[in-house]
Amino acid sequence: MGLSIDFLKFLATEIYKDVNPLLGTEEAGIKYEEGAGGDISMHIDLVAEKAL
Repeated sequence: MGLSIDFLKFLATEIYKDVNPLLGTEEAGIKYEEGAGGDISMHIDLVAEKAL
């Protein structure tokens, strides 16, 4: 089962709506948690995941 281009564009647009106000802000870079692979989740990452 494939994903249509229209659906992927919709997802990207919805995520952008939530992430855009954070771009370039200090708030975007607030560190929250360490992932299983050792990477650090930033606030902007969590906002994007929640939007998805």
